[in-house]
Amino acid sequence: MASMPKKSASRKVSKPRPKPPLEICFTPVPASQNDCYVLDLLRGDEAATYWLRPLPSDFGRAYRLTKFLHQDGESYDLLLDGPRSTCECLGHLRWQTPCKHLQALLQLDAAGRLPTPPRPLYRSTAEFARCDPEGYEAMLREYPPLPGSYDEDAEEERRYAGPEEDCQE
Repeated sequence: MASMPKKSASRKVSKPRPKPPLEICFTPVPASQNDCYVLDLLRGDEAATYWLRPLPSDFGRAYRLTKFLHQDGESYDLLLDGPRSTCECLGHLRWQTPCKHLQALLQLDAAGRLPTPPRPLYRSTAEFARCDPEGYEAMLREYPPLPGSYDEDAEEERRYAGPEEDCQE
């Protein structure tokens, strides 16, 4: 006699709970704080307060969020560049979906309240080396090139031999 296969107990699949809405409080700090802002993010019972600083960037608009020290002082760099916007927090890096940091900055940007980041000081590494030799040497001491790596700086210097008048004082 053939036995009937047992039906496996159907497992109930639960839907993820929707997250509570993200509330944002954005406060400019007095001018003495070097273009610094305070950003409070509230979601449900969770709250975090960050310093927001605009950063120079070659493309897009860059910002650094730094949690207040009593909340562990973690920092996240964000780049707003349309669909290629990124954040360095673990949630965004793992799931590749907009995190609360990106959502907050995108909402502030849509409302026209996000500060404009400063422009980069130099257009190229070669221009940096030519206009600020001491700063360039300090950078090389702190971040030496890898042995046997392509000498991008020398190649760029050969391609771009602009006048020294480009240097900002």
